[in-house]
Amino acid sequence: MLLGIHLTVYLLFQMIAVLLYKWGSTDPKYYWWGFVVGNIFSLASIFSFMYVHKGLHPNIALAVCTGGAFVICQAALFVFYKQALAPWQWCGLAVILGGILLVAFGGGMKVS
Repeated sequence: MLLGIHLTVYLLFQMIAVLLYKWGSTDPKYYWWGFVVGNIFSLASIFSFMYVHKGLHPNIALAVCTGGAFVICQAALFVFYKQALAPWQWCGLAVILGGILLVAFGGGMKVS
């Protein structure tokens, strides 16, 4: 339960940070706000990432957190900023998601 909460917080905070970085790049007057607040969310997410490492094998934690954050951030940029992706790029995201699932549910790894 707590592991799921920390994983969700990590992914959510990473997404918020990326959206703030993008927002900060839209206008020079937003630059420092986006940079500073985005980095606060990034830093806060690391604490959840460390907790995820306690409950998962490091390879699984890295795949789920880093790969998951990448996929979620791409989707968030698409939704909030209309950052279009070509069909092959969507396929790439699907392959990454498939890789995350294979690493996470492939078996054979115990919590260290």
